[in-house]
Amino acid sequence: MPEFWEVTQQVLGEVITSPALTEKLLSKPPFRFVHDIVMSLAQTYGFAGGLVEGAERDAKSFVDKEQKIQFLEKIILMVEQVLGSKLAVKASKITSGSEVEKTNDFLQALARAARTPKEGWTKAEEQVLTMTGSQTTKVSTSSSAVDKEAKEMGTKDEPQDPSSPTTPSSRKEKKEKKEKEEKEEKKEAEE
Repeated sequence: MPEFWEVTQQVLGEVITSPALTEKLLSKPPFRFVHDIVMSLAQTYGFAGGLVEGAERDAKSFVDKEQKIQFLEKIILMVEQVLGSKLAVKASKITSGSEVEKTNDFLQALARAARTPKEGWTKAEEQVLTMTGSQTTKVSTSSSAVDKEAKEMGTKDEPQDPSSPTTPSSRKEKKEKKEKEEKEEKKEAEE
């Protein structure tokens, strides 16, 4: 009989290539690892991309346990909405590293949800945003800062399609391109 983490390794391995799904990480998944899996699914498929806002894209921006719990609660709700069933995992148990088998069950459910038709994701994201009061977690920035970031990246007035597989990476690429152009302009001005 396979170890509990081996099933997770197989199921997740069918939908993502990174992060590495090692025994060490799966046998006691740290928050950063779970976050990286969520972000990999968001960037590759667009799954839950509409729920991950601003600073939440960077695992380093989570400075306390409450922020991590709020982020995970949104993702758990999303998976529950997509699959139509309640999960037996608690965000607080994921962040504390306890109940690792339930955390692995959640990761398997996350992979299954990401493989469902994309049409259901948008509705599920809307439901989660409604259930959470359409509020971002404490990690997110103020709306004016988000608007400024969106304007700088050229996405402020663009409709966001959370089912688009390139939405998060496209914004990142635009931001990187803009930063590169600004550096080049600054360098030219100094010469």
